[in-house]
Amino acid sequence: MRGLRVGSTAYATLQARDFTAGAPQVTYARSGGGWAPVTATPPGALVSDGSKLYSLYVESGLKLATYDPLTDTWGTGTAAVVSADGSLFHADAGVSNPAPVGAMSIPLLASYTYLSSKVTNSNDVRVYQQTSAGAAFIPYGPWTNTLDHRMLTAGLNGYIFYSQPAALGRFLGFTLFGNANNGGTLFATGASGFDAMVRGNAATYNTHVWYTAAVNGQVLVRMSVSGTGTWTSVLGPGGVDSMNNNPTCTADSPELAQLWDKVGLAWAEQCGGGPWRIYFRLLN
Repeated sequence: MRGLRVGSTAYATLQARDFTAGAPQVTYARSGGGWAPVTATPPGALVSDGSKLYSLYVESGLKLATYDPLTDTWGTGTAAVVSADGSLFHADAGVSNPAPVGAMSIPLLASYTYLSSKVTNSNDVRVYQQTSAGAAFIPYGPWTNTLDHRMLTAGLNGYIFYSQPAALGRFLGFTLFGNANNGGTLFATGASGFDAMVRGNAATYNTHVWYTAAVNGQVLVRMSVSGTGTWTSVLGPGGVDSMNNNPTCTADSPELAQLWDKVGLAWAEQCGGGPWRIYFRLLN
């Protein structure tokens, strides 16, 4: 389930995490008069630069189609080629197809575009960078044996957050493109669910990158001022490095969202053998 904003229109889409041949996708749009279905089925995963809606999909390579809301059609006939490597990206009937995700920079800030996708038949992830409209995409990677990942942009910089299996638990790391501090390990072990987002101010070119992770049962939040990749801890109640409602309980599945001028954090938490409960905090 993903939500995107394009101008004054909100889009909500439900898509399979691993696309299989013929897997249905359901997308709705709302521009002020209630929700209405988008009749034209997106060919793949949805991404947006804030002004247009795009779909990243597989067709003898990796391609990017633009949505036309006036005709309710996807421009697959004129889609941009992100990667022409048909050995990495190919649709096999009955086989798990690539699960593309992506992020596109806001044109007011920069013209850089970053897209990412899991390849066919493995858990390797590739990243593609475009430095100007119409330019060829530059490949990076792979990030091998990736369990999950998030791709986002902050100005000219692109970030990929990724988790991988480790001997004692899950590893969480990141790579930063376009900056001398090009990434590293966030947590060597013990990381489970995670999320990342950009909170930006287009008028001042000020973008902060936030991420959250459940590490050994504690929900932790970190922020990078101006997207430099140097992380500051965002402390929870009582100045403790945990956002848990009860630090003695087990938390998982944290999610971030920008709410006006603040950051919202939601997560699940379980105490003992009791039920899982959903909690929410509003962060400055």
